[in-house]
Amino acid sequence: MMRINNGHRSTRTAPSRRGVAVYLFVIAVSTILVGTGLALVAVNRADRRLHESVHRSTQARCVALAGIEAALGAMDANTNWRKSLANGQWSVDAAFGPGTYTLSVADTDGNLGDDETDSVTITSTGNVGGAVSRIQVTAAPRPYKALEFACFAQVYLDIRSNAVVAGPLRAHQEIYSDGNYDSEQNALFETMPGYYIASSLQPSRYATSALPYPQPSLSYYLALATPISGIAGSTARLSRYVLTPATNSEAPGQVNKNGIYSLNAGGRDVVIEKSHIKGTLIIHGTTKKVTLQRSCWIESAGASLPTLLLFTGGEEVDFNLDSATLSEPGENTDFNEDGDRIDSFPTDVRGLVWTEGSYIQIHRPYASFTGCVIGGRIKVHDRATVNDDPTLAQQMIPGFVDPDMKIVPGTWREIQP
Repeated sequence: MMRINNGHRSTRTAPSRRGVAVYLFVIAVSTILVGTGLALVAVNRADRRLHESVHRSTQARCVALAGIEAALGAMDANTNWRKSLANGQWSVDAAFGPGTYTLSVADTDGNLGDDETDSVTITSTGNVGGAVSRIQVTAAPRPYKALEFACFAQVYLDIRSNAVVAGPLRAHQEIYSDGNYDSEQNALFETMPGYYIASSLQPSRYATSALPYPQPSLSYYLALATPISGIAGSTARLSRYVLTPATNSEAPGQVNKNGIYSLNAGGRDVVIEKSHIKGTLIIHGTTKKVTLQRSCWIESAGASLPTLLLFTGGEEVDFNLDSATLSEPGENTDFNEDGDRIDSFPTDVRGLVWTEGSYIQIHRPYASFTGCVIGGRIKVHDRATVNDDPTLAQQMIPGFVDPDMKIVPGTWREIQP
């Protein structure tokens, strides 16, 4: 029997193949979507972990910075911090906010208490949930602010009798005047709010905060000094003296290379006259009065040392300089150490003069001061002249260093934990 082929092909296979292709496409797309979703979930988790890690690192850095501030705050709160705190670790895992910090303070020579002019390195390590940040910075002291003034009085100032004021003056209480004074150059009168400044004293201003009265260490300076006794008698007298880094006219064989000499008053009055002092003269021991009279040429031997330190129990100090010149031929003394006795020098006091809260009188027309005079009460009159020395306010003088440490610009750094 013959089969007849009518020319048509069977269509049963084509629909089956299309279904398979569609199925495979759907499976592929689903796989891609699932994979993409899983990838997005993984990326989201990684991003969250990264964000948390960055957040903790940022927090750790903030905690480390808080440690730096804590160190500075401890220094500000305790003026004797160099003696009472140890060189090295100050705190371990101190809690702050979301984490803790470990703090250390290291002096440049490993000893916090030996030199108040040393800078320190502060290192603070912050830790928040295992994220660690370590920050280091250098802090340094600065010259005591009172050195910016020609006179600094713990109590009051009195300006009268044709006094010449050529630099800024500071008191913590009243500043009086009888109106008879001469204001020159950068004269300024400053005290604390609530206290009186004579209306004739211009320009004037009120400070926002008090300055602590400086208290240099007598033992520190005595350790550097060569003792002298002065001319014997009921008054310790220095007359026709030359005390410098090259000369000790009282004891030629006992010259102090830094020009630092000390006189124990032993309860006697002290008189200094017709003398040249180039260095630091320390007067200590209870006394009734210290007087500088006639003509004196007084100056510091180095910018970082004071000129006069008077540890005399707050008694009166009288600058009664009434002679214009210090004459070598008149006093038969080689005051400038040049080998002859033919010169003359103007009466002059320069540098830092500190007293232990004394009542200071500066008078006579030849009493000329350039630098800083520090006392309890200060009276300037009789045509005396007081002026500041801007370079003095830049010096790190032992005993006259502000304990308020300041960050040295450019020293901030983050180091590896």
